[in-house]
Amino acid sequence: MTYKTQDPERAKQNAHLKAHGYHWVKITQDWLDDNDDFTTRPGWHLYSPDNRDVTVAEALDEIARGRDVVLAERKAEAQAAAEKAARITDLRKRISEAADYIKAHGEFPAPMEFPAGERVLHTHNIMGSGSMFIITDEHIYYIDIYGMDGDNWSANNLGGSGRGWRIEFDRGSAGSLREMRDDLVALGAHTRLSMFGGTMPATE
Repeated sequence: MTYKTQDPERAKQNAHLKAHGYHWVKITQDWLDDNDDFTTRPGWHLYSPDNRDVTVAEALDEIARGRDVVLAERKAEAQAAAEKAARITDLRKRISEAADYIKAHGEFPAPMEFPAGERVLHTHNIMGSGSMFIITDEHIYYIDIYGMDGDNWSANNLGGSGRGWRIEFDRGSAGSLREMRDDLVALGAHTRLSMFGGTMPATE
């Protein structure tokens, strides 16, 4: 019988990790079930001296640059990501409130083509869903797109696939919509499907 020996480079790496207090633990599915752990994946896991589940790359980085330095960087990155997520959530809430306001206080015009104007916060996609605001000299429209198979097209009033409401043009409201669009684009959070597949920035 022959036995597979560990790769020399991996053995050297594991010895280096062990010398700095890192250790491998095999997590089985039975152990996960017994401990009601539904997030950890079964298999070999590397743990730090303070019992954090880390990747080999993270462990080597901590050893090379110092654990406190690396953990401080990760904490700052996590905080920045949380702040970004909170900002995006707030912007989407404000966008939803703007749409709700136009639907509640605006008029539902008679069937017409999509109005010519500046499309803002445009998420209309090739599958026939999404929404947009359109700013014209006279009005601000909010439009939900119902152009998918199975949608009630007969209830649409704009361009055949849009269901829209409008209020009279207001400079402050138009400026707010543009500002929210620019903020989402800056955060990398506002994309729409390209007609050619994939995604592209929704700068409209």
